[in-house]
Amino acid sequence: MKKKLIKTLTPILILSIIFSVYLIKKNLEINKKENFNKFVEGINLSRNELFKDAPSIKDEYLNWNLGDEYEFTPEETKEFVEYQKLFFDKNLILNPNIIYNEKKIITYDEAKEDVDSLFKFFRYGYGAYGYFGGDIVFNEAKKNIMDVLNGQQSIKADDFSNLLLNNLNFIKDGHFALASKNPFFNKLKVYYIYDKDEFFKDGNGYYRLVDKRHYYIKEINKDSNIDKYMKYTINNDGKLVYSIAILQEEVSSTINTDVVYLNDKESFSESLVLNILPFDFQKENIPFEYSIKDNVPIAKLGAMHASSEEDDSQFDFPGTGFKMKNYPISILDLRGNKGGFLTAGTTWIQSYSGEYTTNRGAYATISNNMIREFNKYNGSNYSGGSNSLKPTLLSRIPNDKLVFVLIDKAIFSAGEHFIECLMNMDNVILVGTNTCGGTLSGGTYYYRLKNSMITTQIGNYLYISPCGDDFEFNGFHPDILVDSNEALEKVQKLIKYYNLN
Repeated sequence: MKKKLIKTLTPILILSIIFSVYLIKKNLEINKKENFNKFVEGINLSRNELFKDAPSIKDEYLNWNLGDEYEFTPEETKEFVEYQKLFFDKNLILNPNIIYNEKKIITYDEAKEDVDSLFKFFRYGYGAYGYFGGDIVFNEAKKNIMDVLNGQQSIKADDFSNLLLNNLNFIKDGHFALASKNPFFNKLKVYYIYDKDEFFKDGNGYYRLVDKRHYYIKEINKDSNIDKYMKYTINNDGKLVYSIAILQEEVSSTINTDVVYLNDKESFSESLVLNILPFDFQKENIPFEYSIKDNVPIAKLGAMHASSEEDDSQFDFPGTGFKMKNYPISILDLRGNKGGFLTAGTTWIQSYSGEYTTNRGAYATISNNMIREFNKYNGSNYSGGSNSLKPTLLSRIPNDKLVFVLIDKAIFSAGEHFIECLMNMDNVILVGTNTCGGTLSGGTYYYRLKNSMITTQIGNYLYISPCGDDFEFNGFHPDILVDSNEALEKVQKLIKYYNLN
């Protein structure tokens, strides 16, 4: 009887165990998804907060230019237009090498003529002229340059370019360059990360597990504001965890960080080594690529402009939006995108969501007769004076699917404008490192100084990002911080871990 009972109950017990294991696994999967959904909800809320208080363009950024337009001579205009053709061919951006003879000796009179010409072009062609202080600041810079030149009969072209650049180091603008140099290109902000150990968060704060005990972070570098140091990252299993990360100018490949932990009354401190996250992704960028892996479509766009007449990337990319909207998960790979024109980006969003969107930031454009003449050649009817001095109010675009956007430090200009537009849509998650930060000016033109043959690159419009004055050379920050070279593989692991697809 007893054996018979055992024989009868054993299968029931086994089934109960199997069912219990199934329920446990099911609950774990549900909890995983719930945690991930809370993470996404937090991103959507943060986007609303970011865009809610977008700044306007202040009067002093523009009042220097009211009713005071300089007319460049026909000779100056012709030379300017011909020079632009080296860089632009209708809708193509040609990106030639800008070179000059660094050893050339220029006389004082020639240097003075170049200085006068350069500051005239700033005054009547640079959209951010007022943003950086207008006449007061630029005239002071010009005076300082001439004070140095007044003691010399001649100067080598390379020394002349350095003299100009050193006195223009207040121009914190990614689109500005003189002799292909920018005073802030060596001061880019990059992330340093400690990801050897995983960190977690509960109602008591951020912690790490040491011998199965919770040790909470009390201080980082003697700072009790722990939130600003903690970033989401993806571990090798695909799980979202926290890492300690610091954003600062690049100083070396590593930095040291002091952390104090607390467990009840017991505490300990340690010095951690944070490694720089590299941003040398894709030296040979792919204009456009579309693929599907594990039921996840991946669209890559290497630039916001065509590189040749045969390059159809700007037409091929937007159409992927119609395909990708039919999938629960999509990946946009924008790593290495150097910018160009925003059209392909906004068209993709419209294809994917059925909604039109644009930038939220405020902008103002200035012009002169040289720029207008070139725009005629380039097939543009633009005549200058386009302004939207207050941020654009936009409704958020509803989206019940997930779009992962892979980003890196190489993304610049219109590539960043595209990201800003994407951030206006629900459930868009940025993964990688921060972007370059180069949207303050745009509508780039090139001006070559007559005697030294030095080229100056400036933008003729001013754009005030919704992220404010800290955006330039800082960029958009990822929602999930990972080495951008590994971003695609990490996202694929995350999708699998949370069973999102």
